[in-house]
Amino acid sequence: MRAAGTAMPATEKGSHERIFSFLTATIAWVMIVMMSVPANPDYYVTGLVTNDSSSLTRTLWLLIFAIAIVILLLRMSLSLRVIRQVNIFFLLFVALATISITWSIDPGQTGIRIFRLLVMSAVFLAIAVGGWDSRRFQELIRPPVTVLLVGSIIFCLVRPDLAIHHDPEPELFNAWRGLFPTKNSLGGAAAFGFIFWAHAWLSRETGRVRATLGVLFQQATINLSEPLWLNVLLTEFAVMSIATTCIARALLEVRFRAKPMANHVSEFSTAQDLRHSHLGPRRSGKSKLNFRFPHDP
Repeated sequence: MRAAGTAMPATEKGSHERIFSFLTATIAWVMIVMMSVPANPDYYVTGLVTNDSSSLTRTLWLLIFAIAIVILLLRMSLSLRVIRQVNIFFLLFVALATISITWSIDPGQTGIRIFRLLVMSAVFLAIAVGGWDSRRFQELIRPPVTVLLVGSIIFCLVRPDLAIHHDPEPELFNAWRGLFPTKNSLGGAAAFGFIFWAHAWLSRETGRVRATLGVLFQQATINLSEPLWLNVLLTEFAVMSIATTCIARALLEVRFRAKPMANHVSEFSTAQDLRHSHLGPRRSGKSKLNFRFPHDP
């Protein structure tokens, strides 16, 4: 047994970090799927649009909350430090949302939404204190979002009667929604996926080919979830955004590459001035000054 006050060995600490990282990734993935995919896919036909009637869903929400709370309790000191850095207005928002149950016209539904808000806050706080690194957020969120979108495309191809809007309204007719409740949900998820993959491409966190395919796939998903006239605007916006970002990145690279070169030129000019001041033609032939630079032969 380790004595009190003794530092934890590096191997044991790394083992704990891996366990926390795996647990937080698992509950985050499950939570994202439950927030996106309805419990009963036939709700497109039956009109049932809620997951609250599923005992499995309620059990999973409680299990996710319990795991997040355990991780926070095991990292209590670090959790308190992170909470002190959270935007005060977010904490006020959570408090206001909790109090709003007193004047809600449907306290039961409001309570469910407040509970899910608390679960999501606890999960992402657990992610921040368990196995965090500088790339943790995007590497954690990008895969499940992409998987959901790929599954949505497959679902639209296999079951178009359930996964594609057939409403007569022009803004809904033949718009794809996939595994999501509505086309807006699918388009919103694809927009987040576009941002994550564009960030991966610009920051070079992944291979350029894979990141490019990811960006193109997200853009195609957005187009499938919206009518034709909006597709043109979205595509133009995406192209202009990527072009502007690439130009800005190129200018920054040129600037940062030119700065060291300017410093080298300045140092070389200073060295030449010192050379001429000590070894120039005005020096007397009887001078015994022996001034030598390191690069002189």
